[in-house]
Amino acid sequence: AAGLNGDDVVRFFKSNDLFSEIGSEDKTARDMGIQGVPCFIFNGRHVLSGAQPPEAFLQLFDVIRAEEERAQPQSA
Repeated sequence: AAGLNGDDVVRFFKSNDLFSEIGSEDKTARDMGIQGVPCFIFNGRHVLSGAQPPEAFLQLFDVIRAEEERAQPQSA
């Protein structure tokens, strides 16, 4: 129903294709403290875990914008 070839999908799941890449991404997520989904990572540092209301995203976006503005070199 998703437009994928069934034989190709079965072959992929029986193979070790992407095994090390998925394992590496899983380790990175666990090292960051991620234990569930959904989980959103912004700028590689800020994490929102679980279902969040839009206001939580807006607050985080404000924090990120303020950080980026502080990091900008000040012109004379």
